[in-house]
Amino acid sequence: MYDYLIQNGILVDGTGAKPVPADLAIQGSRIAAIAAPGTLQARTVVDARGKVVAPGFIDIHCHSDLTRRVDNRAENKLYQGVTTEIGGNCGLSVVPAPQDDHEREIMLQNTLQCIPAPYVPDTIGVHDLDELAAFVDRTPGPTHLGILVGHNALRGMVVGYEKRDATDREMERMKALLEMMLQQGAFGLSLGLVYAPGIFCKTEELIELAAVVSRYGGMMSVHMRDESEHIDEALCEVFRIAEESGVHLHISHLKLMGKRVWGRAEQVLETIERARARGIQITADQYPYDASSTSLNRTVPNWAHAGGLSEMVKRLRDPNLLPQIKAEMAEEIERRGGPDCIRISDSKGILPEIEDRTLDAIGAAWGLSPVDAAVDILLRCDGSAGCISHSISPEDLRTIMRQPWICVGSDGMTYTYEETLSGKPHRRNFGAFPHFLEMVRQEQLMPLEIAIYKLTGCPAKALGLSDIGVLRPGNRADITVFDYDRIADRSTYSQPQQKPAGIEQVFVSGRQALRDGVSTQDFCGTLIRRKC
Repeated sequence: MYDYLIQNGILVDGTGAKPVPADLAIQGSRIAAIAAPGTLQARTVVDARGKVVAPGFIDIHCHSDLTRRVDNRAENKLYQGVTTEIGGNCGLSVVPAPQDDHEREIMLQNTLQCIPAPYVPDTIGVHDLDELAAFVDRTPGPTHLGILVGHNALRGMVVGYEKRDATDREMERMKALLEMMLQQGAFGLSLGLVYAPGIFCKTEELIELAAVVSRYGGMMSVHMRDESEHIDEALCEVFRIAEESGVHLHISHLKLMGKRVWGRAEQVLETIERARARGIQITADQYPYDASSTSLNRTVPNWAHAGGLSEMVKRLRDPNLLPQIKAEMAEEIERRGGPDCIRISDSKGILPEIEDRTLDAIGAAWGLSPVDAAVDILLRCDGSAGCISHSISPEDLRTIMRQPWICVGSDGMTYTYEETLSGKPHRRNFGAFPHFLEMVRQEQLMPLEIAIYKLTGCPAKALGLSDIGVLRPGNRADITVFDYDRIADRSTYSQPQQKPAGIEQVFVSGRQALRDGVSTQDFCGTLIRRKC
């Protein structure tokens, strides 16, 4: 007799095959059998009548390695049906990190200022993937976690945050560190070419590092240098890296940002398809919202970031440099939708009265221009404040979303639903996967089986994971059961901490982590490693 039987459900297996009525049995941590309804028996029966039984959702693009060290509960991911997360994206990863406590803390500060992640001092002393695995084993969460090696972490650790090329010796050290991490089970390398110190590197440096990843069969996930007017040049660069190194290219959060490039999604997709046709292995991910999120300091020009966060703040205080900085900030603010489309999401508790307000409204209240308000916010918030930019065309969003080879990724991190949460994080942290399925259902964007493939089989294939993402006997029993007619994203930009509707049961490695829509607190998530 099996441990669990999920019966009477509509099975969507993650391959793109059409839904079928079927029962699914679990034994231990694995799927034991899939059979016609009424033919299997188990000690515990879960009635999924009228519900979709799917593989656990895979969040291929997240930053949960930065927050899971602080809180392992990952409630916001579990309640979305996510069972596996891939952290270390956008060039930002918690490992590798220096052995020296002070150096590691400085590096963490520079990493967390890039994205709207809550800053908490490092206390776990993790330096590599083996130590991270030991930490996750000691404090398991409800989801499995895999890691990409962040190029910014590599460069920050070896070269630092100065605007210069790596020396030959530094390149060899970066390659050696990367190879060690790949041998320990990292899934590849991630690039964050809009964040320091990645913004300072040349393409040739990335080709050398990508060649190491290619030898191990990993992927290179890329936050490109530009997602707006210069997206064509950005694509040419990543195509060149992939062609010369042979690496699998994965484009992070594919989008067109700013009204100047709205309507170009078809053209961009055609450019990518031509590259795929000439033999480059390319996949991508996308979050299902028309607003992006990053640190407000991304409006500060790249050159002003040389030396790290503290040096950027000094330049903002320099009366000789400030006029040029402000002129370039004004241009970037317009590129991101304009001051009426950029809202502050997190001031780290320093200026809670401005959270959920736009730059133009804040400037008007303070008697300042929007640019001056942005500078003032950064100075008062120690150089970094979270912001949300409504800069993506809904039509372009849907055009990209319809592509079956583009996975869904939250670009978020782990949060609880406690009221003590700082700021108002982007709602993608709390609803990306239900929101995608809700859009698919309401707008009939694609068949359900293709939607599930984008959440499961597609990211598993991109990552080289053969035992998750597809419901078949022998695979790990990571399973999400949901009501397709009822699934909905309840989060909003003003009130993001809302649990979604419709996710009913979640199994992780054969154990029930979510039962009837409520966490069981039975966590068995591990650090998953790619086999070399």
